[in-house]
Amino acid sequence: MDEKNLDPTLHQEPAEQELDLAHLVESAFDAEMLDEVFSLTSNLHPADMADIIQQFPAQKRLRLVELLHTTISGEALSFLEESVREQILPLFTTAEVAAAIHELESDDAALILEDLDEDMQREVLDALPLEERISFEKTRSYPEYSAGRLMQREVVLCCPHWSLGQIIDSLEDIEHLPEHFYDVYVVDDDNKPIGEIPLSWILRHPRRTPVAKVMNPEVRSVPVNLDQEEVAYIFQRYSLSSMPVVDQDGRIAGMITVDDIINVIQEEAGDDILKLGGVTQETSLYGNIIQASLSRFGWLFISLINCLIASFVIAHFEQALESFVVLAFLMPIVASMGGNAGMQTLTITVRSLSIYNLRAGHVVSAIKRELSIAALNGLALALILSSITLLWTGSLKIGFIIGMALLFNVLWSGFAGAFIPYILHRVNLDPAISAGPIMSTTTDVIGFSLFLGLATLILL
Repeated sequence: MDEKNLDPTLHQEPAEQELDLAHLVESAFDAEMLDEVFSLTSNLHPADMADIIQQFPAQKRLRLVELLHTTISGEALSFLEESVREQILPLFTTAEVAAAIHELESDDAALILEDLDEDMQREVLDALPLEERISFEKTRSYPEYSAGRLMQREVVLCCPHWSLGQIIDSLEDIEHLPEHFYDVYVVDDDNKPIGEIPLSWILRHPRRTPVAKVMNPEVRSVPVNLDQEEVAYIFQRYSLSSMPVVDQDGRIAGMITVDDIINVIQEEAGDDILKLGGVTQETSLYGNIIQASLSRFGWLFISLINCLIASFVIAHFEQALESFVVLAFLMPIVASMGGNAGMQTLTITVRSLSIYNLRAGHVVSAIKRELSIAALNGLALALILSSITLLWTGSLKIGFIIGMALLFNVLWSGFAGAFIPYILHRVNLDPAISAGPIMSTTTDVIGFSLFLGLATLILL
């Protein structure tokens, strides 16, 4: 039998292999086998090193970093989650942080610099060459989550009168060549982009080919102040690998590459999911417990108010509940099904808004579509629930009441789930945060009011 097949790690998922390695490192660390710790971590990819650091418990993590901090690269620091990076950066000297930042591209270096306290930021900036210091100060002047914060300032430019051979030759003379780049941007005398040439085009044509002959004149660019979510949308819409960023005068200030956009898409998608769950601040498995608790408390408090409002509605129908106790058993079904249907519609709508699929001209058609879906599902669910109620209680009236209440509450959920997020978006409120509590309150109140109101009218 082939000995390779005896190695169980060959059949493991990458995540499982990383966990096994982290476990080996932690075991060696606990046994104070420091040479083994250095051996296990010596040739790791920066992303894997970051993952091992994050897997360690908080207090043990600090001791691990104190041991390994001279071998932890700047790139490994850039792969860490923000909460972990903030925790361990004080263990590094100013010179070590400055050296780590110096080896990184400007966009990754800015991530580390932003996680330092103000005093250490100033010390690190003073330790950097003047050109880099000015560059970072400029980056920090742009709004957070903007293209200016996201971009790297290293970019490859050429003139329209050059040949492709001149571009290739010029790469040897560029002091700060980007580590990864996919396009060369053609600029005019004012440093404004007038075209682009993918690297594959440069390699495909003879060296003597004029740049003006092969460049793509329809180069897309974004302003430095544009929100990163909109930048990600442009990348996705036009299948871009990179894109120049221009200042207020239209001159190239840097570029954004697709690897940065992948991170943005993941962050924005995760952010929307957290907001729909009522977590309005950034949270992490490695973050502070008190901060995580506070970030969730606000939404839970609003939910408590919603429940109190629903309870006051129920209290107005005390007579119906006393006369027909079975109503109390059936009542939560109407509100719960309405809430579930509403959250489905709400999720679709928030997602459509975030990727710019739902625009002003499409709102009416989107509401009609969701109402049609709600009508079909509501009718089917109402028939099922009415039949079950009839068999259970033997009362045709109660079966009719709960079926009608469920149908109309699901219809309301379909309408509100499409309309409320759009209105909130139009008034510059984040629907991922604000729509959930409104939806929860209205479906509960309307569901209870419909069910108990119909019961009062028909049964009493």
